[in-house]
Amino acid sequence: MKKKNKKKICLVASIIMLTIVLGYILLCRTRITTSEANLVFGKIDIILNQEESDTLKEILNNKLLFMENLYCGFSEDKSIKFGDLIFCIAHDSCNVIKVGKMYFNISEEEREIINQIFKNHGGRFPCI
Repeated sequence: MKKKNKKKICLVASIIMLTIVLGYILLCRTRITTSEANLVFGKIDIILNQEESDTLKEILNNKLLFMENLYCGFSEDKSIKFGDLIFCIAHDSCNVIKVGKMYFNISEEEREIINQIFKNHGGRFPCI
């Protein structure tokens, strides 16, 4: 009887841990619900065309967020906005984006696409 109880306890504990891990993965992701993006770079604040907005949404949406103290340099005056979500781009060449107090990684290819979109509208990176 005691062996069965131990197995049940282990099974329940495993299910609880799995639920916590999956909940974290599902809840701590970027969720973009709008289709229109604004690009901000210093005094530049423009609404991007649909193609650029879609490209950025594909890059920035559904990314796994993490907490860290990074020193790449981030500010809202060098960002991409989708509604209330503000994606601050690292001022140097780090492949990291800040959203609120959390961060996520992007690939070098994705960073180059973002850099090119900023360049098309008068922004440039690195901008330290």
